[in-house]
Amino acid sequence: MTTERIEEIAARLNAATKGPWKFKEYEYGYSGLEGGDGEYIFYPDGYNDGDRPITWLGEEMTEVNRVMIENAPDDIRDLLAEVERLRERAVKLEGLLSEALDDAPGWILDAEAALE
Repeated sequence: MTTERIEEIAARLNAATKGPWKFKEYEYGYSGLEGGDGEYIFYPDGYNDGDRPITWLGEEMTEVNRVMIENAPDDIRDLLAEVERLRERAVKLEGLLSEALDDAPGWILDAEAALE
């Protein structure tokens, strides 16, 4: 993953309403998402009695939150792929380190033990 891609994701997250985001049920059938400071993020415009299959966005929905939500699936997928790539790399590096330590002089092994 490029530095630019990571910075793009971080910028969206930093611009959005601070978390934690929580689903909340309100009186009279309303429900939606609130930010950590109680700010509305996503909520219906009117009473939802279950007859409507969609939830409406209220006017409080900011552009930065909409953009973050819209990009979240791709951002999460890319970040998880990067985590997996780094885990695989760490396993390979641990294997190389282990092989190198098998041939290392005793003082290096003592130093490694001191770090654990």
